[in-house]
Amino acid sequence: MTDRVEIRILGRLYVRRANGQTVDSRDWNTAKTTDLLRLLALNGASTVSATSLTEKLWPGIGEAKAMSSLPTATSHIRKVVGSPCIDRNIGGLNLNDCWVDGAAYQGLVAEVATAMRSRDFVNVVTIAREAESLYAGDFHANDDDSMWASEARDGLRTTRRALLADAGEAAASLGWWRDAISFSRLVIVDDPCFERPHRTLMSAHAALG
Repeated sequence: MTDRVEIRILGRLYVRRANGQTVDSRDWNTAKTTDLLRLLALNGASTVSATSLTEKLWPGIGEAKAMSSLPTATSHIRKVVGSPCIDRNIGGLNLNDCWVDGAAYQGLVAEVATAMRSRDFVNVVTIAREAESLYAGDFHANDDDSMWASEARDGLRTTRRALLADAGEAAASLGWWRDAISFSRLVIVDDPCFERPHRTLMSAHAALG
C-alpha cells in the first residue's frame, strides 16, 4: 500500500517518496528545481501561477526562456519523486496528493486561533506543542536572499512567535507555569523585543516564587 509524498520545508528540505524512500539531495539536478518545489510547498495544494513562479525563479532571463525552464524543472521533480506530484492547469501549478509540513503547521495555527477565541486554553497548549514539533527550523531556499524566500521565512517566524506567545498566555491562565515559561522563552530567544512573552514570563516566575 502506498502512502502520500511527504515534503518538509521547515528546516532542511526533506522529501519522502510514496514508497517510503527518502530523496537524496544528489538526486536534484539544479538548485532552481528544489526552489520550485519549495515555492509550491509554501502554497500547499493551492495553485501558483506560472508567471509568479518564473518571475521568482528565473528573473531577468526573458519570459520565453523562463517559461521553457519551468516545465523542465517540473518534469524533473516528478521523475525524482516518482509520482505525478505536480498538476499543471490553466492557472499554473500545484502540488497533488502531498503532505507538506508547512501546510500542516498553518492548519494548526488556525486551530490555536480558534481555541484562543473560545478560551479553550487546554487545547491551545496541546495544539501549540504539536505545531512546535513540526517547526524543525526556519524556512530556507537555495536562493536564500531572494525577496520571496525572505518574505516566506519572516512570515513563518512571525506566525510562530504569535502562536508561542498565545500558548504561553494560555498556559499561564491554566496555572501551568512551567509551560508558560517554556513557551515564552522560545519566543524571547527568537525576538527579545516582543513584550507579550516577557510579561507572561514575569508572571510565571512570580507565581512560582
